[in-house]
Amino acid sequence: DSLGRWFSVAEARVTLPGSSHVTLQSALDITKRKINEQEFEEQTSKMENSSRLITLGEMASTITHEINQPLTAITAYANTALEVIDRAPEVNKTQVLEIYRKIANQAARIDKIIKNIRAFAKRRPTTLECVSLNSVFSDTMELGRLIEKKYAGVHVVYELPAVVPDVICDPVQIMQILMNLIRNAAEAILEHGSEDKTIMVSAKVGAKDVELSVGDHGPGISDTMKASLFTPFFSTKKNGLGLGLSTCQTIAESHNSRLRVRDNEGGGTVFFFDLKICFTKDSENKKQN
Repeated sequence: DSLGRWFSVAEARVTLPGSSHVTLQSALDITKRKINEQEFEEQTSKMENSSRLITLGEMASTITHEINQPLTAITAYANTALEVIDRAPEVNKTQVLEIYRKIANQAARIDKIIKNIRAFAKRRPTTLECVSLNSVFSDTMELGRLIEKKYAGVHVVYELPAVVPDVICDPVQIMQILMNLIRNAAEAILEHGSEDKTIMVSAKVGAKDVELSVGDHGPGISDTMKASLFTPFFSTKKNGLGLGLSTCQTIAESHNSRLRVRDNEGGGTVFFFDLKICFTKDSENKKQN
């Protein structure tokens, strides 16, 4: 610490002629490597955040519309409540309470939308923890509805098994991967003019992992392009920045996984990656029983 430098220290036992033994120690200055690693991590974090903000920026008008709907409903309900209270000789308590419940529900809807957007946009380090995959899918569905409204005709279907285990992940980052893949699929489908505009988001549970996948019936991806898909600044889109998939790959790698691609049956593409199942003591006991 006093030098402000990093060293890699190694120790080895050496046998000298005459069978005597000595301990050989070596210290290699790796300060430059550590600085480069830290700078790379900072740049990766900035790139990841930029990718999220680009996604939200592209959907800004849809987000505004999504919030305006419940606001309009709240205004209408409030005006109705005022009319009921003002005109009726005796206030119908049940009717007024029902109106206020509807106002509260719409306000809660706005609150949930804003919280999801703030969590999605916030820059923070990767935090791996045991998380409910159902919860991750639920939050993804909320933002997925924005994509359905932005890309008219596209329909996102979520397929989960009856029993979904907890997984080890950073939920916001996994949601970022899914959102990016869903948006890419929507753009590919509409650009290609596919008849089948369904995007399938699936979870397949294995012995130790859960495979998450996003599939479409768009134009597909050639083998040549597959080799460069996850390279930074490589894009199959005319005006694409090439940050999305490379960022998704970086996130997947921070979860000890890899984002991969395969052809979809009947045409199109499937992107998929794995998350480790979180085995708690309770889950192990249930498995043994």
